[in-house]
Amino acid sequence: MQKSAKSESSVGFVSAYALIYTITFAESFVMLHLLRMKYPLMTAAVVTVSDIFPVFGPGTVLLPLAVYRLLCGSAAQALGLFIGWIILSVIRQIIEPKLLAKMTRTPPAVMLFAVYCSLISRNFWLIPYTGTFFMLIGMLRKAGILTAKSESI
Repeated sequence: MQKSAKSESSVGFVSAYALIYTITFAESFVMLHLLRMKYPLMTAAVVTVSDIFPVFGPGTVLLPLAVYRLLCGSAAQALGLFIGWIILSVIRQIIEPKLLAKMTRTPPAVMLFAVYCSLISRNFWLIPYTGTFFMLIGMLRKAGILTAKSESI
C-alpha cells in the first residue's frame, strides 16, 4: 500500500508539473506570436526551460527582452511582454496549487500552503516535502493509526 501511494503521488507530482510547463509554453508561444516577435517558438521554449529552474522563471527571459524591445524603440512590444509576464505569473500561481492537489490527491489548502512556503523561502524543494508530509498524515488518518484527540467532558 505504501509503495502504491508513494508511486501514485510521485507520478502525480511529475504529471502536474509537466502539465504546468506545457501550459507555460503554450501561453508564452501565443503571447510572443501575438506580439509578432521573431522566433516565438524558440523563445517560448527558452521561457519554459527557465521556468523549470526554481530560482529563475519566465521573468528571467521576458523582462530583459522587454527592456531590449523598449531600447530598440518598440514600446508596444515591451509593454506587451511585461503584461504577458504578469499574466503568466498570475496564472501559474493560481493553477499550480490546484493541479498539484488534484494530481497528488491532497487537499488544495495543503498544496497552497506548500507553494506559499516554497515562495517565501525561495526553495522549490519545500513543495514536495510539505506535500508529502501532509499526504502521510492523511494516509495515517485514513488507516486509523493517527486519530484526532477528542476532549472528554
